[in-house]
Amino acid sequence: MIFTLNFLIFLFFTQTYGRIITDPHRKWFYPILTYVDKKANTTKFEKSRSQKSYYQRPQDCYAYVFPYPFYDKTCTEILKSDLKCGSQTIIKTNNKIQIFKFNGNIDCYFTIQVPKVKRNEITVMSLKLQDYSLCVRGENNVEIKYKVDLGVMELCLCGTITQSFKIVSDDRFAYVFYRSKEHKDSFKFGVKALKVSSLKSTKKILCE
Repeated sequence: MIFTLNFLIFLFFTQTYGRIITDPHRKWFYPILTYVDKKANTTKFEKSRSQKSYYQRPQDCYAYVFPYPFYDKTCTEILKSDLKCGSQTIIKTNNKIQIFKFNGNIDCYFTIQVPKVKRNEITVMSLKLQDYSLCVRGENNVEIKYKVDLGVMELCLCGTITQSFKIVSDDRFAYVFYRSKEHKDSFKFGVKALKVSSLKSTKKILCE
């Protein structure tokens, strides 16, 4: 009877909290997964969070769920951009700034890549989106991922921005996502490669 009750409690927690795949700061419960290695025939224990923040499903220890908007277990493949975003969705940075501007009702997902031993410097130049009292991921926002841990919901922008500011990535990859449902919206940003020795403190705005 006690075993059955404990099992039901465990099942409730894994079903309820094991599906919460959002900001790690919001997580209430990191399930410790037990699974059987079919080759070694041994039982292993591991946290459900990897360095790149994809998670094993409590219901299926051989299946994975991934942080938005990635869909592969190495966190390299992202959702496809609208055709209006252009064919260059992987941006390779160099010492000269490259500027991009987008207008209207489109969803764009960009991977920013810099040569090794360098970092990406992303300059947010201007933004015009619907304003919210609390800026969160949705249909009208810009999200910039610049940390190694891709599961963390990072720089989140809404409303109007006219004064530019810069962000520097933790490693050689960064990601910029622009989503808009309004024709009057716009977003302008620039990217360039930055030597590690020249890194400076940057302004950071965290998503709630």
